Amino acid sequence: MDRSQGRPRPPGTIREAKRALARQLLRHGGISGVGIEAAEGGGERIKVYLAADDDDLRALIPPAVGGYPVVVEVVGRITPRPGAA
Repeated sequence: MDRSQGRPRPPGTIREAKRALARQLLRHGGISGVGIEAAEGGGERIKVYLAADDDDLRALIPPAVGGYPVVVEVVGRITPRPGAA
């Protein structure tokens, strides 16, 4: 059950929904990453990390995927640390 909407959630896991959204979004510059986090009040939600606050990018991000809520956080550009594998 999708607690935020009170409706049954479509089949599929949050990981599948996250992967589908990541495939769609990561081809656009300015998306730093896509993850999963605990939602307020229980359950889980998908989080999209932006390199900068950009209205055009925000317009690409749906409010939910597969019944899971999607939230956005501006984190800046994410780069690997030197020597990190």
